[in-house]
Amino acid sequence: GPLKIITLFSTFYRPIIEKYRHSKPLPHIHSVIQFLEVFERSYCRTIETLVDIFQEYPDEVEYIFKPSCVPLMRCAGCCNDESLECVPTETYNVTMQVMRMKFKHGQHVSEMSFTEHSRCECRPKQDVREKKEKCERPR
Repeated sequence: GPLKIITLFSTFYRPIIEKYRHSKPLPHIHSVIQFLEVFERSYCRTIETLVDIFQEYPDEVEYIFKPSCVPLMRCAGCCNDESLECVPTETYNVTMQVMRMKFKHGQHVSEMSFTEHSRCECRPKQDVREKKEKCERPR
């Protein structure tokens, strides 16, 4: 059944998962990260983000996906001004193979398209723009 499929899947991929989980050494284990580095690294930029497939494909709830999330370059970070937000200004599509499983229908690897961000900028938040436009309208 589905449990057997997931168990086989986990057994096969565990060595791969362990390799990636421990491949990068953790920086600054015993040191204090300086303010400037914290500030620079937290500013609005693209960063690899693990995104749930259902977030991108909310209508495909009849499937179980393996993996259930995918690594995508996405905009994230701080703009250091409450009226600004970090948003993508350039995007592109990437195709990834994921396993689609459906109860009593088996499984198959299929290609799915996802949006990645290639450039980010701090832009005025939507609600701030709307308030500003209302204030600037002539009466």
